[in-house]
Order: sequence, then structure tokens, then C-alpha cells
Amino acid sequence: MHFDEFDDFCYANTIQGKGALALMVQLTRAFSKDELPIDPSDYITDKQGQVAGLSGGNLKKILADHGIERQLAKEGGRTNRGNMGLMRAYSELINGLDRPVDFHAIEDYWVQRVRAYFASQPFRLARDSSRSVADAVNGLLEQAARRQRENPGMKYAGSVLQHLVAAKLELLMPTVEIHGASDADDQTGRDGDFVIDDTVIHCTTAPANPLIEKCKDNLSHGLNPITS
Repeated sequence: MHFDEFDDFCYANTIQGKGALALMVQLTRAFSKDELPIDPSDYITDKQGQVAGLSGGNLKKILADHGIERQLAKEGGRTNRGNMGLMRAYSELINGLDRPVDFHAIEDYWVQRVRAYFASQPFRLARDSSRSVADAVNGLLEQAARRQRENPGMKYAGSVLQHLVAAKLELLMPTVEIHGASDADDQTGRDGDFVIDDTVIHCTTAPANPLIEKCKDNLSHGLNPITS
């Protein structure tokens, strides 16, 4: 299924915030249980003020079906301005698609946009004197691990750990040249994540046999491996 029409729809209606995305996700699931063509009047509350069926619980359940644990919109986008117009425009888009309509693919499309929205959000590190440095670092790594679970194939936790180690090294040795690597040492041809003279530093959140083999290889080349 091609999604050029959906991309154009997003651009034309400026669908990029959490409220609009919450609406699209829930409407797609609701439309999938309805008969085509969609009648937009069926999705208006009795008071004619809001789109019916929107809630934080409903949104959370749908996203959970796709392995997303984070909260997108507390009220499910229910109070988002412009919902009525978006709902009508979206029903027109769905009604204009060739039959049969693959709602599973369409829902996946919107979920991918939700993932992209989450991926664009910065990690949070609140200034709190009651927290230790270790607790603050663990908090960052937990955020990275959660985002990594929601985006299979990405290496957020490893990247955050590398940046933290790099910052610490620069503070400890401001005059020493530190050579850094990326997540995949083998792809870059480097001996580890950081190389300082004859010392190699490996950053990992899950030490396993491949790391041991890297350390052995370092030793065989006269290097001193350190894991963090």
C-alpha cells in the first residue's frame, strides 16, 4: 500500500503534534470497525462539541498493541483544537481509497509517525540536588532503554552511554586527545569505543561474549582494554 496520499494529508493539515497524532491513531482503529463509506456524523458527541470515543485509556491500549509504553496524550487528544475538521477531512480521505482498505497498514503508518515523534523528543534530566550522580545517569539510561524498546534496531542506550563516558573523559583529561568510535567498532575499524594512547575503552549496557573477544583481541595487539 502506498502512502503518498497520507503524507500529503499530513502536510496539508499540519499533523505533527501529539494531539493530532492521537486523533489519527484512534480514528483509524474506530474506522476499521465501521462500514465504508464512513459517516463523520457518527463520530460526533451528543453535544456536537467533540469527536466521540477519544480517551487516554483508548489511545494507550492501541499503542500498547504496537509495543509503545510511553504516554502520547494524557486525554487522548480529546481537547485538541481542530479535531472536528480533521475528523471530517480524514473520513473523506478514507472514503476515497480503493477497496478493500487495509486498516492494519494504515494504523502502522500512524504508529510509525508516533514513534518518529517520540524519537524527536529530548531526554529529560531534571536538576535535583537530592539525586546522586549515579541516580541521574541511571535515569537517562532508563529513558534510552525504553526508547530503544519502542524502536527495535536503534541503539539509543549505547549512544547515550558513549556520550556520558566521552563527557567524563574530557573532564578528567582536557588536554589529552581522545579518539571516539560509534556503536559498531567493527564497522569503523576502531579497536573500541574510545582509544587513549594504548588504552581502549569499551562502553556497554549488556556485557557478553563478543565484548570478551574484543578485549582478547586488544590484548593480543598490545592494548589495554577497559569496560564501562
